[in-house]
Amino acid sequence: RGSLAHRVRRAGRRWPLIVLRCRVTDLPAIANGFTMDDRAFALGIDGARVNPMVSTLHDLPTYFGAHYYAGITDSSELYRPVTILSYALRHALVGDRAWVAHLVNILLHLGCVLLTWRLLLALSLTSGGAALGALVFGLHAIHSEAVVGIVGRAELLGFASGASAVLLFLRLQDIRGLRLWLTGVAAALLFFVAFCSKESAVCWAPFLLVMLHALRMQDGADAPLLPRARLPVWSSSLVLIAPLLLFFYLRHETLAAVATPDDPTLDYLRNPLYYEDGLARYGTALLVQGYALLQTLFPFSLSADYSHAFFPIVTSLSDPWSWLSLLVAATLLTMLVVGLRSHRRQPILFVATCCYLGFSFVLSNFVVRTGTIYGERTWYTQVLALSLLVAWTHDRLQDAPGDRPPARTIKERNRTLALAALGIWLGVCSLVLLRRTPVWRSNATLFVHEARHQPRSARMKTAAAAIHAARGEHGAARRELELAVTADPGYAEAWNNLGVAFLNLDEPARARDCLERAFDARPRAVAHVRHMLEANLALACLRLHQYPQALDWYERASSRHPGYVRSRKDLDEALHALVQDRSAPLPLRHRASRLGRATWAAPTSPR
Repeated sequence: RGSLAHRVRRAGRRWPLIVLRCRVTDLPAIANGFTMDDRAFALGIDGARVNPMVSTLHDLPTYFGAHYYAGITDSSELYRPVTILSYALRHALVGDRAWVAHLVNILLHLGCVLLTWRLLLALSLTSGGAALGALVFGLHAIHSEAVVGIVGRAELLGFASGASAVLLFLRLQDIRGLRLWLTGVAAALLFFVAFCSKESAVCWAPFLLVMLHALRMQDGADAPLLPRARLPVWSSSLVLIAPLLLFFYLRHETLAAVATPDDPTLDYLRNPLYYEDGLARYGTALLVQGYALLQTLFPFSLSADYSHAFFPIVTSLSDPWSWLSLLVAATLLTMLVVGLRSHRRQPILFVATCCYLGFSFVLSNFVVRTGTIYGERTWYTQVLALSLLVAWTHDRLQDAPGDRPPARTIKERNRTLALAALGIWLGVCSLVLLRRTPVWRSNATLFVHEARHQPRSARMKTAAAAIHAARGEHGAARRELELAVTADPGYAEAWNNLGVAFLNLDEPARARDCLERAFDARPRAVAHVRHMLEANLALACLRLHQYPQALDWYERASSRHPGYVRSRKDLDEALHALVQDRSAPLPLRHRASRLGRATWAAPTSPR
C-alpha cells in the first residue's frame, strides 16, 4: 500500500479545496454568542453567576480531579477535564469573547475534516474517494450543533485527539529510532486527551483494533496484525492500554467522591429512559437508534431538543411502536451481520459498520444510562462511517483494468448518477447549515425558533416563554407555557413558570391553581423546583389576602432555600406590606415579621 505519508503527499492537492468548501458554511458562526448549555459550562462569568472552573485558571490536578459540573453543582456522572480546561485557557487568554470560542470550534472541526481525509487515505482508498468522504464529513448538517454550540467542544476534541492517536499509531510501522518512541508516547498522550475530552471517545481504542484488522486483510489474511512494527508488542499495547487504565482510574476516583446514584434532581425531561427499565427502556432506545440512523443519512430536519415527548415511550408488545422497534432492531442486526461477514473481502465496509455501531452503542442507553436521550452533537463521530461508505462507493464505481466496454458503460452511468445524487445531498446540507447557524445567534433566537418549529418540545416552549417574560411580553409567555404543559403535563417547571406568568398578569387566583397543580407532576421534576413553587404560592396567597396559607408557604420555602427567598424582591415587598397592614390580624403581622427576620438570618445554602 505504501506509507501513509507518501499517500498523503500524493493526494495533497485536494485538501485546500476541502477546507475552503467547509469554511464557507462554518464561518458565520463567529457572529454567534453563548447559547443554551454554553452559558453554564463554557462561560466564566455570566452576570452574577460565576463558574470558578472557567473564570479562574487552576493547576492541572484540579481539573483532572473535578467532574464536568464542578463549577455548577456538587455532583455529576460526567468526567471531561480536558474540555473544561480548554474553556478555562480561553478565558484566561482572551476572556469570555464568544467569537474566539466559536473560532476554536471551527478550526477544530476543520482539523477533524482533514483527519477524516487522512484516515480514509490510510485505509488505501483513492485520493478522489478520500476527498469526497472528507467533504461529506465536513458538510454533514448533523454537525451543526457540535460546531456552532461551544459545548460541542467535547465531541470535537474527542474526535481530533482520537483520530490523531490512531494515525500516529499507524505510523509506528514506518519510522525507527528515537522518533519511534516519541511517536508512541505522543499517540498514548493523544488517546488520553481524547478519553478525557468525552467519555464516548474510549471507542477509539477498539476502533484502532478494527483499523489494524482491516489493513491486515488488505495486505492478506496471513499478514501480521502489526506489519513491520518497530516497537515490541508489549510497548505497542501500552500505547493503548496505559491511557485507558489511567483514564478509568482518574474517573473512578473523582466520581466516587461526588456521585449520587439516585439524585432526585436528575433531569427526566432530557432523558426519560434514565429511570426506565425493560421494554420501555430498550424498545424506546431502539426507536431513538432508528431515528438517528435516518438523520445520519438525511440530516435535513434539525432540532436543539429531543427531550421528553419527542420520542414515544414503548409500553408493551401490543404498542404499535414496539413493531417499529423490532424493525429497527432487525435493521441494525442486518448491518452488523453484513459488516462482520465482509471483514475479509470488503474490509472498508467492516470498518464503517464497526465505526457506526460502536460509537452509537455507548450512547444508546442500552448498557449505560446517558444524560440525554439523543442529541445531534453526540452523533459527530458516527458520520465517519458514512464518509467511509461514500469513499468506498466512489472507488467501486471506478473503471478496473479488466473491465469490458459494457461494464465500463454501466459504471460510468452509475458513477454519474451517484455523483449527481451526492452533489444534491451536499448542496442541501450546505443550505441547512447556512440557515441553521443564525438560529444559534443567541438564546432568544434559538428558543423562540425552536418553540415555533418543535411543537412537542415543552422544554423549548418553556425557555421561549422566559425570553418573552424578560421582554415584558407576559401574554406571549403565558401562551407558550400553556402549550408546554399541554405537551407535557408532568413538567413541574412549566407549571411553576405559568403560575409566575399569571402573577405578572395580575391574576393571582389562576396563578395559585397552576402552582398547586405543579405538585401533581413527576416527583423528580417537583423536587427540582419545590422551593420556587412554595415561594410563588406564598406570593399568590399574599395577593389574594390568604395570609395564613401565605405564611405557611413562605416558611416552607425559606426553610428549604433561604437564599432563593431572599433574592425574591417581590416576595419581600409583599411580606413587608403585610407587616405594615394595620387591617390584618396582629398575630399574623408578628408572625410575618419573625419569618422575615429568620429568613435573612439563615445560611444561604439550600437544604
